[in-house]
Amino acid sequence: MDKENTINSRLQFRIVEQNPKIPSENLFIIQQEAGTFQLSSSSLNKRVVSNYSVMVEVTDKVFTTLCDVKINVIDINDQIPIFEKSDYGKCTILEDTPVGEVILEIQATDADEPFTGSSQIIYQIEEGDQNKNFIINTDPETNRGFVKINKVLDFEMSSTYNLTVKATNPEPLVHGVQYNSSSIAYFRVVVADVNEVPVFSKNTYIAPILEDVSVGTLVMTVMANDPEGDPIRYTLESNKRNWLRIDESSGAIYTAAPLDREVEYEYKVQVTATEQNKTSQRSTAVFILYIKDVNDNPPG
Repeated sequence: MDKENTINSRLQFRIVEQNPKIPSENLFIIQQEAGTFQLSSSSLNKRVVSNYSVMVEVTDKVFTTLCDVKINVIDINDQIPIFEKSDYGKCTILEDTPVGEVILEIQATDADEPFTGSSQIIYQIEEGDQNKNFIINTDPETNRGFVKINKVLDFEMSSTYNLTVKATNPEPLVHGVQYNSSSIAYFRVVVADVNEVPVFSKNTYIAPILEDVSVGTLVMTVMANDPEGDPIRYTLESNKRNWLRIDESSGAIYTAAPLDREVEYEYKVQVTATEQNKTSQRSTAVFILYIKDVNDNPPG
């Protein structure tokens, strides 16, 4: 507060003490007259020391004042995630494994400051999963990755997935640091076949027909497909009036007796498709016959 530009107001700064003295005792320097702090070398490491206390002396040749300068070291994303192992081998699962089920756990670690965008890990499947059948969720506490089923799997469509996973951070890496093979892991998912039931092309089939058609008239052909390609046998159930019959091999439905709209105009039966080699594998569909009226009754 003395008069400006005089010897009484001329100040000089000096570092008295630095704590801690890691990695060196003279890590910081200060411009003697400007009071500007600088690093003597680029050797800061937040993982080693996160803050420093530097005692600074300022003097005008007569009076001296001390102040404590706090220097906080801010972490930068200069460390990449590193997988615990590069190959997780083979994982075999059934094709009917439910969506959302965890099939594998993976782990990478990051040496940056914990619980920051520099150390948080995001797992991404880079190759081998074009249809997004799998997804990886990360535990924010441990950075552990959980590989889950994202879509229903189909052995007949694809039985093997060779997956490449990359571990990255949400924060960009600093200049000069790049992800490398340490941030990449591989594993194979093998889908095991499950003997699935035949599947009808429709849940409900509807056919209109005149009530005076001849016995043996083709009404409709129903179709079911077995995912494994096994042969199918068709049968009718709930055919209480025995008005219909079905060809066991083709699924063609014929009239088996004269129809009578006045008795029943909506005739409903159940069609069953059964694997010939495994009778427990079966599915059903509904067949509805709408019988149209013809003038077959005189006035009475």
